[in-house]
Formats: sequence, C-alpha cells, structure tokens
Amino acid sequence: MNLLKKYISLIFFTMSILFFTSAVYAKFLGAFFGEFFPVKDAAAFSLLVYQDEENTPPIPDGFILLCQCPLEFQNKDYYGEAYYRLDYGIYSDGHKADQPIGVTVVIAHRGTILKFDNLLDDLQIILKTAPNSFFTGSKPFTDYVISLTYDKFPDLLLAHTFIHTGHSLGAIHAELSYVYQSAYNYGHGNVYAITFESPGSKEMIESFMLKNFFPIDALDIAWNIEIINTDVNAINTLNQEVSPIWPIHPGYHFINIPKVDLSPIDIKYFSTLFTDDQHSMANIYDYFKNGGQLYLDDIYPVGIVNAFKYYKTYKPKDNDEHHNYWDQAFKIYWDRHNEIHAEYGSLDNYRAYMIRHHLS
Repeated sequence: MNLLKKYISLIFFTMSILFFTSAVYAKFLGAFFGEFFPVKDAAAFSLLVYQDEENTPPIPDGFILLCQCPLEFQNKDYYGEAYYRLDYGIYSDGHKADQPIGVTVVIAHRGTILKFDNLLDDLQIILKTAPNSFFTGSKPFTDYVISLTYDKFPDLLLAHTFIHTGHSLGAIHAELSYVYQSAYNYGHGNVYAITFESPGSKEMIESFMLKNFFPIDALDIAWNIEIINTDVNAINTLNQEVSPIWPIHPGYHFINIPKVDLSPIDIKYFSTLFTDDQHSMANIYDYFKNGGQLYLDDIYPVGIVNAFKYYKTYKPKDNDEHHNYWDQAFKIYWDRHNEIHAEYGSLDNYRAYMIRHHLS
C-alpha cells in the first residue's frame, strides 16, 4: 500500500512539474520576444524585405544593413536581406559599456511576389513539399550571412545571435533555414526564428528527416519557432505548424467590391478577399506598431475545409471586432439583395438573416 501511495505521489509530482515547466516556458517566450527582441522589430524586417515603397517601415533602432541577397542566390526569385546590431552591456548605474558584448543579425526572407517561380514555390507548399528556392536561395544565403558575420565580427568573445524572420512564403524559408542553421551550427552563435502567417512547414521538415537532410531531432528544434498568425484563413491553415501558434487580431474589414457578388459565408469570399485582408504583412506590422499583444492558442484548424468551418462557426462575443465584422458583412449583403427580404418580413431584419446563416 505504501509503495502504491509513493507511486501515485510520484505521478502527481511529475505532472505538476510538467505543468509548471509549460507555464514558465510560455512566460519565458513572452519575456524573451517582448524584451530581448521585440516582435514589432521582426514584423518590420519581414515587411522591409518586400521593398514595397508604399509600405516601408523604418529600420528598427540600432540596426544597419549587413547585406542584400547576392544575385547568384536569386535565380528562382528568392530574395532576402540581413541586418546587424552591436549589443552593449549596461552597468548598474545605467551607463552603456564602451565595448560591444555581442552582435545580433536578423535574416529576413521575402514572401510571395507575383513572379512565376514564387508561384511555383506556393504550389509546392500547397503540396506539402519544400520550395526549390530553399536549396538555391534561402539555404545558401543563410550560409553566406553566417560567413560574412564571422568575417566582419571574428571576436570569439562576442555573442553571435541570429534571428530568422519572414512572412508567408518567407515564413517557410525562415523556418527551414532556422532548423538548418540550428542543426548544423556547430556551436557558432544562438539561433532563433519569428515567423508571420506561416502556411506550415511540419510535413516538409518530416520529409527532410526521412531523407537524412535534417537530423532526427529536427522537429524538437523547430518547436522553438515563434509562429504568429492572424485569424484563421486559407493560407495560414494550409499545412500543420511545427510549434504552438500565437494568434493576433489586426482588425477585420469586409471588402465590398460591387462587381464581385460574394456572400460573407461563401467559401470563395473566405478564400480570397477575407484571406487577403487577414494575411497582409502591412496590417500585421501596424498591429504591433500600435501596441498589439500576443496570445498563445493551441487550437488551430488545418486545411481549407476545416478553416472555413471554423470561420463560419466562430462565435463572436458582443462588441468585439469579429462581431462587428459579421454585422457589417451581412448588412452590406442584405442591402444588395432585395429578393431575400420577403422571407424575413422586414427590410430592417437583416439580423435574423445573419443569425440564421451564421452557424453557431
């Protein structure tokens, strides 16, 4: 009997340690990315690398351009940029040390632009395979940046920190490059990754493990990636993610195009206009620039069918942005379709129409 009690006590003790460790780890991640490297800065780099004149955030404080991706690695329309910052210690009296104690390098990978090879990359991602441009672009560019960094800052006393970041297709490049660098880093520097609106790279990493390109612990390495996604849409649910998702809600805007007659509960609207609105890197950057916060969520659908079901059955709370989105969306559709008014008995009764069609 005493042995049984000890066994049960051991189980409860182990479970409590696991729960405590999970809670501490979650808090650590929030502290790490909120203080050591602000997520807003990662979002800025992920937007900067698009080189979009209409959406060009300032380079985060203290960072300087290290290099742009050499032309030899751009043959499949891959593009990336690297920035560096010298890190200085702070004395107890608040004064900054004279000599740097480390260097932080951010490697930003561009997402999809409307070029043929990028669209082929997107097709490969849909098919759950790694884009060819990883081998010809982001992987050799990562090696190039590492070599350049140690050539420029050879002091072994410096702490070399590398952070991969990217949006959409760029998120896939960042995640694969992070695992690649972490697995074959041979003790040179610390490596991290923060990605936005990732389509999911778990199946790709598993495939690389089977081919012995990535080590057997690659998924354990990848679990440390910070994946930041907006509300469920057709892109960020394509494949399985490799780590827990930090969802954000940068706002909802029902897009009304008079010549495109799509109901908000039409899967064509969800997979095009709604997804385009939620997937925007510019909106994500604005969210963090304006003080938006991260929230951990381990419930996230996979696949467009499950994503669309989640979109329709997402129960909005009173007075929140999602509720206002549905309210606006159904009101616009109601106003454009007189033929459905008679069924509900009043020109103002679009709320009944909304409730009936918004599955809950």
